[in-house]
Amino acid sequence: MNSKSLRHTLFAIYMAASLAMICFFPGTKAARPGTIAKVLVLSKQETTPLITSLRIDVDAINVTVITNETLSVMSIARFNATLAMVDVIFVDRFLPETSGYLDLLACHVNGTLGNDGLVMFGFMQKNSTPGVGDFTASQINAIKALFPVDLTVQYVNSTEDSNNPAYSIQVKTAATIPPSSEILVKFIPWGTCPLIDRRITILSKPAATPVITDLMDQQAIITEWKLGSGARVIFFAMEIIEHNIGFTVFPYFNYLMMICTFHAMHGYSDAAIESYEEWPWSPIPRGIAVWVWFTMIGALWVVTFWIYLKNKKRGSIPQSRPEARTISPEQHGNQVPSGGSKNE
Repeated sequence: MNSKSLRHTLFAIYMAASLAMICFFPGTKAARPGTIAKVLVLSKQETTPLITSLRIDVDAINVTVITNETLSVMSIARFNATLAMVDVIFVDRFLPETSGYLDLLACHVNGTLGNDGLVMFGFMQKNSTPGVGDFTASQINAIKALFPVDLTVQYVNSTEDSNNPAYSIQVKTAATIPPSSEILVKFIPWGTCPLIDRRITILSKPAATPVITDLMDQQAIITEWKLGSGARVIFFAMEIIEHNIGFTVFPYFNYLMMICTFHAMHGYSDAAIESYEEWPWSPIPRGIAVWVWFTMIGALWVVTFWIYLKNKKRGSIPQSRPEARTISPEQHGNQVPSGGSKNE
């Protein structure tokens, strides 16, 4: 086997071993949460990037989804029982329209009936265009006391004109992050986050903590606070069903949703939340996979260097060449020209 064929063979073996390592050596798992978080998602659609993300960590998060269709056949008593069973409620561009259901939702967060955590997305403002916007003023008024942001002053949708420089913004961590909110930025490099487009421009309430903002610290993108009941509320000023697809494929999005779940869960310590490296569903090798990976890389380098030295040594051996003949002037004169004879 020549050196070229050997290199191709080694490369094929390396790739096959890498694939096998990824498939069969996912790495050692960190200690998982002792309690499974029970999550309710009030969603505009049955399947969304948020729901898909929350359902990834099946060992730690149990997801129930309620849409307008499922709520239409759900009694208020059953809705109340569902709220009583969950730890965290996610609102993704859908809320009940009936005041009785909204009042129950508020009571299960504000301490009257419970202290469920609350995480909210969207809240695109209603306007004159049919089908645009999420909630009516009456829906917002029913639960506005829960919000860490003010949805009555300077509450407007961002521009829909993709040619407008304000259409997309880069985000960063806020200038000051208190220890109580640090888990939302501790393990996530927010400087690598994709640009955020469709969103609402809002003002944070004085007691709330803006966690993620635009570069000028003028627009809060993620804001949170803790209610007197102990419930934590996290507000995302962006829409992730029809827009901001780049954010939902951000490598840290799924991890962020896991963080939001346990950070908002009443009584769960942030110190118990896994780091990105520890979380079993982060797309990085860990445990035995790391050792196998580096061993394979080291072995490949050793073999490659050995082939290089072997070929270099072989190329240094002088090759035999035919000796040059010295022709005297007499012999040169006796040479017969091509196509002629000596006697001519």
